[in-house]
Amino acid sequence: MRTLGAWVVVFVCACSSKTANEGDGPGSGGAVATGGSAGSSSGGSSGNGGAPSGGASGGGGAGAAGGGGGAVGGTGGATSDCLPPAKQSGAICELAGIPGGEKAVAIALDSTHVWYTTGKVVRRVPKDGSAAPEDVSPPLTGTYKIGGLVADGPRFCWSHEDGSVTNGFVRCRPGDLSAAATSIATGELRPRDLTRNEKSLFWMNESSNANGGIRSMPTGATSGASYLVSPIPISAIAADTIDEWAYYISATDIRRAKGAYVEVVLAGVVLPARQLLALAPGYVFFAANDGIRRVARKLFQPSSALTVPVPSNQITALTVYEGTVYWALDDNSLWMEPVASNGEKQLPAFGTAQAIAVDAQSIYWVHGSGVAKTKR
Repeated sequence: MRTLGAWVVVFVCACSSKTANEGDGPGSGGAVATGGSAGSSSGGSSGNGGAPSGGASGGGGAGAAGGGGGAVGGTGGATSDCLPPAKQSGAICELAGIPGGEKAVAIALDSTHVWYTTGKVVRRVPKDGSAAPEDVSPPLTGTYKIGGLVADGPRFCWSHEDGSVTNGFVRCRPGDLSAAATSIATGELRPRDLTRNEKSLFWMNESSNANGGIRSMPTGATSGASYLVSPIPISAIAADTIDEWAYYISATDIRRAKGAYVEVVLAGVVLPARQLLALAPGYVFFAANDGIRRVARKLFQPSSALTVPVPSNQITALTVYEGTVYWALDDNSLWMEPVASNGEKQLPAFGTAQAIAVDAQSIYWVHGSGVAKTKR
């Protein structure tokens, strides 16, 4: 892991006055590739690709037998996984913008699309950017706003908060859009931060006071929500397919719940204003006041380990995918580090990520003015 001194060097120029849609601007295109060498009886060699700073670049083709060298390789720029109307800026593909006055807050993936929420609507856009975003939920009006999004098997579910506290609801729609969105829970108390494991769908209710708690229902169900954790203030929640527990933060404790059981994993944690949880095999990762920490997924752990020191920036997003931790900071930077080894890496980024999702090819994030991705 990075030493504290190294982190100070990295972030010494961070400035809290940056807005969520600031970035470093477009990168330069890749260098033009050279053609193949003159062909012998076995044909010329392939051309070299362009420099990586401009995205993937074309390679030159091999020469025909006994003929001249291969064609010149392509220049850097738009690639097969970042197609118009998406915009390629160096190593970043800006998949979609967000209309003024809205703000992306959640993200989820299926095999072909990126789903994301703004203040009033759920949208999806192809992962390669080859089509404009489409609305997949009816636009909200009045005091309602969307507060969470999760892929629940073949469907996607999202939550609607309401200013009156008691009129929130949760809706779901098939991922193939074969049916309209339907409500699976109503009368909820400002629901938000949806997550799931193999058996259950979870969300938080009203995190700011004693009307909070964790609600759950079987995955794929269309009714039957109940309290997993009785009303107490809840500020973050996470679940995965490794076990059947729902992990959450309440006050200064990291706890977990399953059925009628509630256990304290780690007590007395000093937490920042933005509280985040992410799960990996064997560990719970969380945003602390001094950086990213981890604790074993076990009952009554005596302490946590500082994994990534972050002395002066707020952590704005945190997730784990296939043994790698990904996080974003409020200086518009994006990072990754394997769970089992040292060696964090800064990734190309634009805007301050509010949520991160990862698949086998790319890292996706939502920021103040759009949805973007970069290669893993």
